[in-house]
Amino acid sequence: MPKLVVAIAGLLVTFFGSASARQTIVPTKRPLLSSEEVALRDQLERQMRKLGRLALLDLRLVRAARIYTRALAEIDRLPSGFIHENFLHHALNTAGLADPHPVTIEIALERLEHPRTAKLLQSVLARWTPTHYGLALAEKPTTKGHLRKRFTVIFVARHCQIRVPNRPLRKNAAITVEGELDPSWQLPRLYVMTPAGRVHHYVMTRRFRRIWSPSLRLRKEGRYLFEIMATNRRGPSVLALYPVHVGETTPQLVRYPVLEPALKKPTSSAAEALIVKLINLDRRRQGLPSLIVHGGLRRVAREHSRDMLEQRYFAHNSPRRGSLRSRLEQAGIRFT
Repeated sequence: MPKLVVAIAGLLVTFFGSASARQTIVPTKRPLLSSEEVALRDQLERQMRKLGRLALLDLRLVRAARIYTRALAEIDRLPSGFIHENFLHHALNTAGLADPHPVTIEIALERLEHPRTAKLLQSVLARWTPTHYGLALAEKPTTKGHLRKRFTVIFVARHCQIRVPNRPLRKNAAITVEGELDPSWQLPRLYVMTPAGRVHHYVMTRRFRRIWSPSLRLRKEGRYLFEIMATNRRGPSVLALYPVHVGETTPQLVRYPVLEPALKKPTSSAAEALIVKLINLDRRRQGLPSLIVHGGLRRVAREHSRDMLEQRYFAHNSPRRGSLRSRLEQAGIRFT
């Protein structure tokens, strides 16, 4: 026994008593955040403390913000008339995240301490309660060819944490969706859209915070879309949204040619026209006919968007106006 005590003591002295040992235990690595990013983090936390917000710095969101800023830089270098589709969610999914509705802001480095920057942060934090955030600093070219440093901050309200596959799956692979759900949310459900566009619904099992789905067999090759919904006192909402690729490599960001006027008009009508154009471009790539805008359906869609904004939820079903079928029937539109 004394020899054992002496041996343990000798190991402790070897590892903790000498400076050389400490140097070998703690490797030198590049700091996670640059000095400018640390300054932005400190200002964000000061503003959050003033408003009683407690959002946490998420390292995966930091990675997503860096991927996102690189995508923005690529967009700035593209010829006019080209955009990237869904590069924000692409960045989140690449970082292993499934947050369905992130909020981003951009801040110029030289305006970090400007009063308007503080007001911008206050306006974002005052009307919304994010739980996590990530930030990144990148150089973006100006119209005169100079490089300008800008911050990108991604805020999310995360109530569900899901393990997102980080690589494509094999054909006929079995998968179980599992994660954690905040106690304030109930009735977790999983919706899976297949590559053929069919949607399957599964009830998830819950034990305390942990949730999991039945084992699913992904028999077709292509892109599946996984969506998790749950319900709280305000009604149902989408809490996680991410793609799963089967038998194919994960696609990179897609470039679509778009009309130049659609990019220059920051109006809701221009945004709607751009979305319709992108949908039809994708349908033509799949050999499907283009969709035609229906005035009655557009009014129902706008009312639902306004309802989600005012009631602060994100879901297919409205707590006040019900499902898509009920909303269409209220508008006198036949649902089939």
